Amino acid sequence: MRNVPEQTPPIPTASCEVDADCVRIEKGCCPLGHYIAVHKDKAAAYQASLGCDEPHACPLILAVDDHSMAQCNWETRACELVKPQDIACNGFTPNPHACPDGFRCRLPEHVTDLPGKCLQQCGGFAGIVCEDANALCVDDPTDGCDPHHGGADCGGLCVGR
Repeated sequence: MRNVPEQTPPIPTASCEVDADCVRIEKGCCPLGHYIAVHKDKAAAYQASLGCDEPHACPLILAVDDHSMAQCNWETRACELVKPQDIACNGFTPNPHACPDGFRCRLPEHVTDLPGKCLQQCGGFAGIVCEDANALCVDDPTDGCDPHHGGADCGGLCVGR
């Protein structure tokens, strides 16, 4: 087994039309949470070019997932990674983006055609806490669960303080 620093080939480019064209994959051979976004048709070729099937040593590091999503940038027509807080979700756009698992799209009130923001889900049966220490878990008014009327286990959304 060799212990060599990871060297990554250039990220393959391919034009995308919608988010489904893009995937999030590891940038290198080791599962370190260093992701890139590539066109789904180029992912296998990129991973093969890494030479990950050769024996190598990976550092034992626990990667923290930033929940970034592979999206198609409508203006550049390129796949890119976008963190949940930067995702413009839903709305009436040519390529409406979705939120990652564990997040919910909160649309602007009284404006139906603008995209919303992805907010982390919290509370509920699992007692999920907000990952952002500066956020507060508040009731999600769109889920039909009322914490003041029998809904002690209602889920919420993390909002900035």
